Amino acid sequence: MSILKTSILNVDNVLAANTLVVGANDIVANSTSFVLASNLSINTSSISVGNSSVNNILQATISESSITVNNNVITALNQEVANSQLFTSNGTWTKPSWATNGNELVMVHIWGGGGSGTTNATYGTAGGGGAFVFGYYRASDLGSTVTVTIGGGGIAAVTGGNGGNSIFNTNLVAYGGEGAKSTATTAAGSGGGWLGVGSAGNGGGPLGGAAGTTGGDSTFGGGGAATTSPYSGGSSIYGGGGGAAAGQGAAGKSIYGGGGGGGATQGTSIYGGSGALTGVGNAPGGGGGASANGARGEVRVYTIRYSTTGIT
Repeated sequence: MSILKTSILNVDNVLAANTLVVGANDIVANSTSFVLASNLSINTSSISVGNSSVNNILQATISESSITVNNNVITALNQEVANSQLFTSNGTWTKPSWATNGNELVMVHIWGGGGSGTTNATYGTAGGGGAFVFGYYRASDLGSTVTVTIGGGGIAAVTGGNGGNSIFNTNLVAYGGEGAKSTATTAAGSGGGWLGVGSAGNGGGPLGGAAGTTGGDSTFGGGGAATTSPYSGGSSIYGGGGGAAAGQGAAGKSIYGGGGGGGATQGTSIYGGSGALTGVGNAPGGGGGASANGARGEVRVYTIRYSTTGIT
């Protein structure tokens, strides 16, 4: 073995070999760390290329469409990762083309139509709000297309019309609000619930608010409608608010469902449509005021990649 030792070595041109072999823990050049072995570690702010006197940063951004790790193909997330489809009339939901793993999350928000008010000027009561229902599916639970039905708003008449039911995938139903009636004993329309439309002032089930001196409140059922003056409406969280008499008691409110129509105080909703003091209810699902139609329902479908998206 030959040993060359010198304090200064000036070399103009050096041909080391056709192949440079670097050991398991050898540090090459003057970078912070450049180790070639069974584990590759590169930790340097810049790499000099060619004869340039300027350090050039290589591949600051990786934009590969996919990489392979342990025989699994991982698709880069620069492709679509969420899909939103809104339905305000009957239609067909189409599964996104990238929802192929089966574990993508499909969230559905759905409102029934609002009930209408009565055209009987003697009582002038309003319609109840439509219910709000939500559902969660895996993409594999659904076909490539799903029929969507949107409940229309109730049509004003002497006996007010109920709001239509909105339906997704045949089994997820948001019931419409009750239309107002033309007699003092049945009064305004009650709110739709998770299990049915209101009837005779009682909110739709489950545990819909009861008709009475003041409309009964509920959580999942519709708010009830009062049968005596001042004909106020009960409130709900997920069901529709109960309707009220024009200019009298407060209309029923809702967090997610449609608000009740009529009243001296509007039946507001945070996530759905508010009921109208007068005129047509606000979409989605708001109850109509006296002599006015209820608002249409609505369906919103959101598809989101699951945490394992891209691995096939």
